[in-house]
Amino acid sequence: MEWPVNQYVELRNGTYKLPGTRIGLDVIIGMLREGDTADGIYDAFPAIGSMENVRGVLAFIKDHPDAVREYLAEQDRRFEEIKAANPWPPELLEKLERARDRLHSRS
Repeated sequence: MEWPVNQYVELRNGTYKLPGTRIGLDVIIGMLREGDTADGIYDAFPAIGSMENVRGVLAFIKDHPDAVREYLAEQDRRFEEIKAANPWPPELLEKLERARDRLHSRS
């Protein structure tokens, strides 16, 4: 697939970024999924430059749902490949599981 771009979203090394920043499109999408608003996104990332730029990114997401969905799936696939090639040490996994169990027992 040829990935669409515009003045608000660019493709850098196979990753969607907001121009002039290191902010990934997947970060913005994650914030939207968690209920953040355009104002919240701008407050979190003033490096975006302006609310116009935030609205441009949001319009890009809305205008290209299939490409965005496919891009996120590709990012997930890459992440899984990296995880498989670099497994976490068992000691770290055990420590994380104990911490999770303690957290759940407090709830």
